[in-house]
Amino acid sequence: TIGKSNGPKIKEYRGDWHILETATEEDRPFRMRLSRTYEAGCHTGRNQVGDIIYTLTREFHGNVEMVGDSISVSGRMHGIDDGSLLDCELGYFTMIDAVASEGIEGEK
Repeated sequence: TIGKSNGPKIKEYRGDWHILETATEEDRPFRMRLSRTYEAGCHTGRNQVGDIIYTLTREFHGNVEMVGDSISVSGRMHGIDDGSLLDCELGYFTMIDAVASEGIEGEK
């Protein structure tokens, strides 16, 4: 849903993921980091706050498993509290890759 929002305009986004090879299931070996930079505000007069640019980063820690023929990743979503620099657990997530279960170009 990148770009579909009634909030501030997304200026930039980026993400990466990896699997911690030595992690146990308890450690949640799947790791993904998504960052979105937003741009809002305007400077049209002396009562305006001006341009505001900020970045939100979310980290996802989870376990990979098969659900039927599909790959599923479930776990917890984390964010960093910039004021205290503490890792905060924000909620839970599940991703199911239904496309991968169909194979590449219809080949399983």
